[in-house]
Amino acid sequence: YFDTVFIMGDDYVDYYKFWSKKWKVYPFMYCTEWKCREKDIVESHNLKLLFVGSLSHRKNAKHLLEASENIEGIEIGIVGDGEERQKLESMVRESSLNVHFYGVKQMGEVSEIMQEYDVLVLPSLHDGWGAVVNEALTMGLYVICSDRCGAKYLLKDSRLGSIFKSGDVIDLENRIRDCLKNKSEIRSTTYERIDIARGKIHGKVVAKYLLNKIGIVE
Repeated sequence: YFDTVFIMGDDYVDYYKFWSKKWKVYPFMYCTEWKCREKDIVESHNLKLLFVGSLSHRKNAKHLLEASENIEGIEIGIVGDGEERQKLESMVRESSLNVHFYGVKQMGEVSEIMQEYDVLVLPSLHDGWGAVVNEALTMGLYVICSDRCGAKYLLKDSRLGSIFKSGDVIDLENRIRDCLKNKSEIRSTTYERIDIARGKIHGKVVAKYLLNKIGIVE
């Protein structure tokens, strides 16, 4: 009954091609509402890292804290709530980390908060996509994402971010250190990332890609 199949990301394109030689199989992506950046670029002395998501084992915010323990010159914001919040707050109290817990916020508030940060970190052990990556890119943030998130598909362009091995705290620490070293460049290329993202994940671009692949438009 099917002749065209769209896969979130590109991890399983070959898998679905294997199941039917008749299927045209294409990578696809999650699409979020496009929002325009309204705040100036961050001028903090510290590199500012942001986590947005449920404070659960799967989302793995703990690894962001573990990877940051031995790095000076960073601040961390955590937006969200969940069963691991008390554990995370306890980790922060027992460390010298500079962390602010925002709790649960509405999506409009999240985009406001994002503009106060340099880098979004998504350390999920598994994420079908990770829409927060789209939202961060529309605000011009650099993104560090685990290799178990569908949204890593967007980070093949190294100007947008980097990918680390899920569960590897040292790999994540090294990515954060690289960002700290290149803090000025990350900030100066904020609007470049927004322009690149507009050409990749804006709703009209994604819609045109879909229509093109099913043969409705050129």
